[in-house]
Amino acid sequence: MKNTSFTAVDVETATNSRFICQIGIVSVVAGEIKEKISILVQPPNNYYDTATTFIHHITPDQTANAPHFNEVWPTIHNYFEGKIVVAHNSSFDEDALRKNLDYYNIFPLGLSPFICTCKLYNGISLENLCRAFNMDCGQHHDALFDATCCAQFYLNYLNGVCPDPEIMEVSCPTRKSSAKARTRTLRGNILEKDLSVADENSPFYDRNIVITGVFRQERKEIAIFFRNRLGADINTSITKRTHFVLIGEDPGPSKIEKIDKLIHDGYNIRKLYQSDIDAILSGEWEGYHVAKEVKKQLDFTIDHYRRHCITFEGMNNIIATKELFFGKNFSGNIDLLRQITGNLGAFGDTDIYPETNICVLSDNTIELLSHGTKDETIAYIEDYYNNRNSITFDFSFLSESAILDYCRRRCEWCGDKITMSLYMKYIHSLHKNA
Repeated sequence: MKNTSFTAVDVETATNSRFICQIGIVSVVAGEIKEKISILVQPPNNYYDTATTFIHHITPDQTANAPHFNEVWPTIHNYFEGKIVVAHNSSFDEDALRKNLDYYNIFPLGLSPFICTCKLYNGISLENLCRAFNMDCGQHHDALFDATCCAQFYLNYLNGVCPDPEIMEVSCPTRKSSAKARTRTLRGNILEKDLSVADENSPFYDRNIVITGVFRQERKEIAIFFRNRLGADINTSITKRTHFVLIGEDPGPSKIEKIDKLIHDGYNIRKLYQSDIDAILSGEWEGYHVAKEVKKQLDFTIDHYRRHCITFEGMNNIIATKELFFGKNFSGNIDLLRQITGNLGAFGDTDIYPETNICVLSDNTIELLSHGTKDETIAYIEDYYNNRNSITFDFSFLSESAILDYCRRRCEWCGDKITMSLYMKYIHSLHKNA
């Protein structure tokens, strides 16, 4: 018999960028399920996209007191590192796990590519595979339930237990004829907008949609549903007018590059994936509503700053790889502060660009704002946002003192003498300018 010791995993995510909100783990040893673990995880800022809640029904209230991923990983890494890990539609779960590891700057040892039970059974969905094995599927989208199903699928595969062939024949999307249909280029009437019978309350009504990649469903089937039922305007090219892109496996590289470029330039294009398609086709599309026009009336107050302010938690470096904007009115030498953040892995500039993630505000700017006074930094941020129609407000804010406090703590913890030297020079410049 093949190695029957492995870990089955499933994750539920809070956002389309795949921040995890629940992890389900099933440990299988010598062919027997030995342990089941379900953990709620608080995503960054406990933020959820509405659409994801419609799928798994996990809400911010449920994770308000849950640990963050970087606190969870030390308790579960042994189930992953050096182990065989399986998941159903593993491209999603593995990608989500790696994105969360990257976000918290965690570098796992011996994390191998996941085995995909969806691919082992020719692309059949979890629900249909449960039916084919006569298994209950009543709790689908609970991470532990789905991980348990996945564990049983893989055990059946290893032990030669076959699913019901009739259900597989009806449900399997990867038969030769179907495989061609799933990748066939859309053409003809499907590309002509038709709102005559569509639901005008649909979030996709009269919105431009592009479909790329391979899905469990036929591409034409997806397009017909979105066009006829939801009123979508189906297109084949990514443009500045695109609102949604449906992305399957093996999407067109040129399309992905174009999407990322437009998003980088500030255009509000939303990416949807297989889990989104499954939810929408089953009628759960209410969570995908977005404003058709971006309201540009930012009045930057101290309350706005507090709502979008982020902080360093423990030794977690939240600015690594981030693009920073530095305002004005710093008490110390700004060049030294930029060197410090550079040593911490961030990129900085004194102008805001579409790729800017975090605005660094001086303590003086924040103090003035707390008394209702807007200095030139706040005026610049307001003007930048309100006068650019394609920009949605997703900046976070970080204070001068928060960066300095983290720098000091980190240097003392890891013995970084070079960055500590820059820190001390900056502190000296504060007294010099006082």
